[in-house]
Amino acid sequence: MAFSEKKVLIVGGSSGIGLATAQAAVAAGAQVVITGRSEEKLAQAKALLGGAVETSAFDMTREQEVQAFFAQQNKTYDHLVVSSASPSAGHSCNWNQPAHANCLTSSSGAKYYVADMALQSWRPRDR
Repeated sequence: MAFSEKKVLIVGGSSGIGLATAQAAVAAGAQVVITGRSEEKLAQAKALLGGAVETSAFDMTREQEVQAFFAQQNKTYDHLVVSSASPSAGHSCNWNQPAHANCLTSSSGAKYYVADMALQSWRPRDR
């Protein structure tokens, strides 16, 4: 399968490494969806990347926003990049707590949760 047939989801794709990754994926012909918290920054990134890029604003530290994003997606993805800034680096993550309350505010907890939710939209690999 050529890269032009790949779908790439980049969480935190409106600036920095996420935006650079989106630029490379678009240049290679991938279908790209970028997310971030700021509608304004996403619009600027989309203008830079071109009209074929899709955008969606949500805060990955808010469980309901992450769930709503993946629930409304009628897509399967081949690649996931989570390049958003860490919300807070000092908390531990305990996945046994109800609703993972402290996980979404941890440095890696929110990223892990996004990846876990993305698995439901994952395209099975051809073997």
